[in-house]
Amino acid sequence: MNRSEFAEFQKFLFVRFPEIESWLGRLPQQAETLDAWYDLLRHTDLQWATEALKRLHADENLMPRGWSYLPATVQRIAAQIESDRQPCSPPAPPLAELRKQIPRWECKSAAERRRQIEAIWDRINKTEAAEAAGGE
Repeated sequence: MNRSEFAEFQKFLFVRFPEIESWLGRLPQQAETLDAWYDLLRHTDLQWATEALKRLHADENLMPRGWSYLPATVQRIAAQIESDRQPCSPPAPPLAELRKQIPRWECKSAAERRRQIEAIWDRINKTEAAEAAGGE
């Protein structure tokens, strides 16, 4: 979120939690505190941050132990929301498509395999004989 979005976030925050605005108002370093909050939340999408505030407002068990921990709590919940909403891996292809990708193994008789092996050996022997005859 950018600075203007952070200002929107602040307004949303103060509507949901008016006590935070008064707490911040009593701090001698209010501007520095808000800058620190912005630094933490600037990589958080405004949509997920406001959704996180809604969840915090609805469930007191999610609330941090102090207001100074609120930005980290918002960031954590927002990251969880964003992760939950991201699409999963693409769907697997249909089974028929997978079956097409399986190589077809042909069962050959022992005699056929023996003929193939003998043919390979014949080529090797002929090649070696030709090399030997050419080398002399």
